[in-house]
Amino acid sequence: MESATVQHLTSDLFRIDGRQPVRVIRLPADLSGDHAEVVGLQLLAHSGGDALVAVIDLAGVDTLPLLMLGHVVDFARAVHRRGGSVGFAGPTPPVACVLRTTELDTLIPVYTDLADALHDAAR
Repeated sequence: MESATVQHLTSDLFRIDGRQPVRVIRLPADLSGDHAEVVGLQLLAHSGGDALVAVIDLAGVDTLPLLMLGHVVDFARAVHRRGGSVGFAGPTPPVACVLRTTELDTLIPVYTDLADALHDAAR
């Protein structure tokens, strides 16, 4: 049996108008099973570093499994402990529904798209 290739998250650092850097983390589309565990560990690895503002780009994500939600919450806690902030950008309708149902949208700001999140981060 052939094993599936685990997709990895990508991360970019933006500095807007000379302000503090913003870490944009793009989650891969497949967050099921082992993918969620690998991506979750990668996500936690980005909770340190030089950016106190992080945006998790959900534009390509169709489902957000419970395991991945736990990793996202752990990530947000780690960033908040450092005095930083986290936001979600561009969730698809099913993911937006999960964020509302779990009430994560009351704890972590949700932006329509990445441009809105970066615009808010630049303030």
